[in-house]
Amino acid sequence: MPKAKSRIRKAVRKATRLTRAQLEERVIVLKESLEDDTALRNRMSDILRRTANALHGGPLDNGYWSWHNLPELAQTLHDELEEMQFLYSDRVPYSWGWWWRVPYGWWLRAVKFIKTGD
Repeated sequence: MPKAKSRIRKAVRKATRLTRAQLEERVIVLKESLEDDTALRNRMSDILRRTANALHGGPLDNGYWSWHNLPELAQTLHDELEEMQFLYSDRVPYSWGWWWRVPYGWWLRAVKFIKTGD
């Protein structure tokens, strides 16, 4: 039985043994793959860094903004923009007179001021 195991081991070693040229070829392929992955990772981190800077209003003096809250920050800014567009947009034609041209948000603020004094 030990001779059979020894023969099997030799056969497996022989089947899995690669030549030096084959190993060097595999190393080249792996290095190229690593370079591609590194380039992609650097590109993605640059996009995230620029996005964080834009959403936070500029880069930090001594570091980078965190990326963990970018989706929530973008959603918050989007909601604020929609609210500003709603509150400060004109909704009536000029022929109705100047008082109708006052943005809707100002009317809401005026009503709030009348009711609460704020």
